[in-house]
Amino acid sequence: MATPQFENPHWDFPFVRGNYVEQDTVEHVVACEARVVSTPIGSRYEKPEFGIPWPMFSNIPLDLGAISAAMTRWEPRGQANPSQYTDLIMEGIAHVRYDVSIQTENQ
Repeated sequence: MATPQFENPHWDFPFVRGNYVEQDTVEHVVACEARVVSTPIGSRYEKPEFGIPWPMFSNIPLDLGAISAAMTRWEPRGQANPSQYTDLIMEGIAHVRYDVSIQTENQ
């Protein structure tokens, strides 16, 4: 397998063998944000405080403030703007969308 042509390679997310992103790029920040929102608090043995309060079985509307605070804590390079909507078919299901804006050096 060829080595990635990056100065500071990091694994992309979701993890696929051979997929890398360059450190401190937009792709890297997005991969880090994805890791935060896909990890329930308490699920990582080496850092149990990492992640978000898992929204499964929560009341609707969901507490997006707690999720946003966790995203800001664990990945401060991105600014998350949450929105939620109820499923069209099943009213008991809420969907959450996070649009993440990233401050780059060119902005």
